[in-house]
Amino acid sequence: MFGFFKEKKAFNLQEIRKGNISCENCSKSFSIKNMTPFTMAKCPNCSELNFIPSFVNQNYCVFRPLGGGGCGSVYKAYEIELKRFVAIKMLKSSSSMQETESNESDLALFLKEYAIGKKMHEHPNICKTYDMFDWNGSYYMILEYIEGFRLDKLVVPENLPVVKDVIYWAKQLLSVLQHLYNRGYLYRDIKPQNILVSDNNLIKIIDFGLSAKMEEINFQKSVVEGSPEFNIAPERLNFAGEDMRSEIYGLGMLLYFCLTGKTFYKAETVKELIRLHNSPIALADLSRKMTNVPADLAVVVGRMIKKEPEQRYQSYKEVFLALEALEV
Repeated sequence: MFGFFKEKKAFNLQEIRKGNISCENCSKSFSIKNMTPFTMAKCPNCSELNFIPSFVNQNYCVFRPLGGGGCGSVYKAYEIELKRFVAIKMLKSSSSMQETESNESDLALFLKEYAIGKKMHEHPNICKTYDMFDWNGSYYMILEYIEGFRLDKLVVPENLPVVKDVIYWAKQLLSVLQHLYNRGYLYRDIKPQNILVSDNNLIKIIDFGLSAKMEEINFQKSVVEGSPEFNIAPERLNFAGEDMRSEIYGLGMLLYFCLTGKTFYKAETVKELIRLHNSPIALADLSRKMTNVPADLAVVVGRMIKKEPEQRYQSYKEVFLALEALEV
């Protein structure tokens, strides 16, 4: 996992053990002995909200929220035994009978994400999955902590990444997708929120909640899985089966976002987004949307997001070679 920002102050394990923290804003120390862990509390000196740390399973000091994952909240923590920073994804247990069914579904996704992440994390572009355990009624997944930024925070219209970087990221993602495919899996959730970029421009992919073995993907589901802005290829929408060409479609949508700072389709409702993904793309519309993208790269992206799988690149290698041939 990752950090959205540089630390304002150094982590102080001894201070937290004594029941104190230093304010993120004014650096004044204050007691947290009677405060609820995993909540936000105002600094008595400047009223800045600060996260109240917690010790988990006696070995992890959880001290900073990082955001949410597919089915859980993510925090930065210090692993005391190994003396390293990690990310912890926490799935809370249900608090009422009404939540039980939803919680069981989330737990199934959580366990699947752990199993696939643990199996695949030897690849340098996959966030490492270290451990998982249940403690005090909640489940915790221990992940690699990565200094850097999530792609959706890094790509903004007023400060777009340079084209060479976008192509470099794409090649790394293709390597990950090929790695998964070689082991019989599709990732199925390509989107900026699942991609981290470290300080040295290394891509790390996270969250395997929607990943599946190709022979186990249920094409008869009544609910379409995925993120409507990015990775629901027409064949997924129509329950017509998925393969690497479906992943290529999602990667093409991601490349368009990185190059323009906008999603290819914009709509008020998910229903309208689904309709757009299923509608033919006019050549003139495609050219208009990518006027500021190098022409040869626009051609590559345009082919990746063709509606018919047969009209797209047929393999990750084909996409890689097409990107490799660009003069940028």
